[in-house]
Amino acid sequence: MKIIYTANIPEVRKQDACYRDSFLGVISGATSIEIDDDFPDADLVDQAYAFLGAQPLTATVSVGLTPELQAVLDEAKAECEKIQAENADLISDLKAALDAKDQFQAKLTETEGQLSVVQAENTELKAKVTEFEKAVVKKPTAAELKAAKAAEEAKAAEQQPQE
Repeated sequence: MKIIYTANIPEVRKQDACYRDSFLGVISGATSIEIDDDFPDADLVDQAYAFLGAQPLTATVSVGLTPELQAVLDEAKAECEKIQAENADLISDLKAALDAKDQFQAKLTETEGQLSVVQAENTELKAKVTEFEKAVVKKPTAAELKAAKAAEEAKAAEQQPQE
């Protein structure tokens, strides 16, 4: 039996241990002892059990897996492998999407550069058209010529004396 010497015995206790808050002597059925740092007579307890050759023991417990537990573990492992495969697919898809984004960004940058060139050419052409329109003498249309001739004739008719 494990004996635990402590100044503060917990409310929830280990089932395979005997708790003591004072040292009254060596317990003969002790298989191991544990002395908390807060225990006031720690040195005395340690000396008493060392004198009898009862040193704290370390036990290794091996627990076998039940078929039900093994089935749960196998299912969890299969699910984990499935998720890892899905994760790998998603990472691959993400890399492809990022590559496509980079290609699109490069095309967009190139197109923006071409647009700037076209806009500059458009501005230059507009300026040349305006300059050309100012430089070219406008030829009057037939209607404008007829109206001008009628105006001249009316003016000439006014200037002639009336008989």
